[in-house]
Amino acid sequence: MTTKQVCYNAMGQQAQNNANACHQQNNFSYQACVNRAQSHDDVKKCNPNPQYCPTNPNYWQCDESYRQCFATCGGTVNVYKNE
Repeated sequence: MTTKQVCYNAMGQQAQNNANACHQQNNFSYQACVNRAQSHDDVKKCNPNPQYCPTNPNYWQCDESYRQCFATCGGTVNVYKNE
């Protein structure tokens, strides 16, 4: 469980870092657009948030590692597929 929690924390931090980088890129893109603008109307056309910046962590790797560890320690993992 400790390993899983450490992984969850790392994935959460990675997601936050990715979102911050995305927001920073959006800001750079907006500033570049404003700097290229020839008129006030051109500035209005600049989008301050050109791309969506997801903040949800992907815990899939953490869960998979946990399942492998659980099985190695003698547990059983059942897989169910929705069809």
